[in-house]
Amino acid sequence: MEPMDTDVIIVGAGPAGLMAARRLQEEGIRFLVLDGKARIGHPLQCGEGIREKDFVRFFGRKDYPFIRNRVTKQFFMVDDFERELPLAYLQVDRPAFEQWLAGPVKERIRLREPALSLRVGERSATVTTAKRTYRAKIVILAYGPRYRFQTELGLISREPAVGVCYGGIFSGCGIPHDRFLFAYRKGLGPGAFWAFPKGDGTANLGFGSLSTFTGSIRQAFDRMRAGIRGLEDARPVSTYGGVFPIEGPIARTYGDRALVAGDSAGFVFAFSGEGISYALRSGDLAGRAAAEAIRNGRQDAAFLKRYEAAWKRGFGGELSCGVVFREIAEAFFFRHPEHLEFLFRTPSDAELIGALDGRLPMRARIAHAALVRHGRMGSRLLRLHDRLRRNKEGKEGKALSAKKDRYI
Repeated sequence: MEPMDTDVIIVGAGPAGLMAARRLQEEGIRFLVLDGKARIGHPLQCGEGIREKDFVRFFGRKDYPFIRNRVTKQFFMVDDFERELPLAYLQVDRPAFEQWLAGPVKERIRLREPALSLRVGERSATVTTAKRTYRAKIVILAYGPRYRFQTELGLISREPAVGVCYGGIFSGCGIPHDRFLFAYRKGLGPGAFWAFPKGDGTANLGFGSLSTFTGSIRQAFDRMRAGIRGLEDARPVSTYGGVFPIEGPIARTYGDRALVAGDSAGFVFAFSGEGISYALRSGDLAGRAAAEAIRNGRQDAAFLKRYEAAWKRGFGGELSCGVVFREIAEAFFFRHPEHLEFLFRTPSDAELIGALDGRLPMRARIAHAALVRHGRMGSRLLRLHDRLRRNKEGKEGKALSAKKDRYI
């Protein structure tokens, strides 16, 4: 059978792939989307939250039927310590959202057709499935946190580390509907529990690792859920398991006739696992870059490099902040678990919100250098911080403040 020819092949029909498809359709470029799953949006493998401002930036409003809830607060818990952060998020029904995304391009989607091989030649890129072979000028890889093709194309030298998560949709949840909850527990291991309410007594609950996790993710989830007020009687409606990138962007997200978007490119805020926003943004940018390349008759790496420059300008700083905060948290979990609340107690609201927008606070830079690169300095800084907090109203307060200033 002769290969089917098109301009762009998109491998993956998740948010990144679907946004790339929508952009290519608007630009009048021929394309096909290939995916091995049987249904768009399934299986569910994430917390389903997205920053409100990012969603509105793309879609103009927030009253779509697949938006289940709007929250205005982020609530952090470390054992008995609690911290609230004013930040607006939307809780979506992700399967329904992805089906809505697919609507305008559904005639160009081929389900139950996973890409089995990818070959990039001088004149075309060829993707083979179990059913047939497709040939295109450019391929966009947006097939989740898998890295086989990126390795084969020489975009990475090794597969990046991933976090592991377990969770599901639960009923009988008696938690406030206006806030997202993130909970951490000393001694449990490097991971976070989340509770994202859907507004009708149900919630997306989960536990995800931030680093190497030697215990049982399912047991960690059960222990955390049982200790949170309002979730003691929560019952699973459906459950999921999955992986997500935690190392930040891969070494290179472009090559000859190739672009990489979404989780396949490592586009996740590594500290929280948030990825829907970056999938949408990178998919749109990949679609724009592919359309421009087709129109200019240039599909070489030198031309497609502009895609990487675009996403770095758009959200590269945010991803870097996510990696820094994850590495600081990892250092606390493994070396200083007794000081874990330092990570949430010390920054101001402006600093934490700024980090989500790619503005890394100076104190975070110094803490990262001290804790991640120079462990002894980090231990000394934490001991000083503890003494200052205990004695801030005593005679040692002023002297200790001056001493601490030398470090932060």
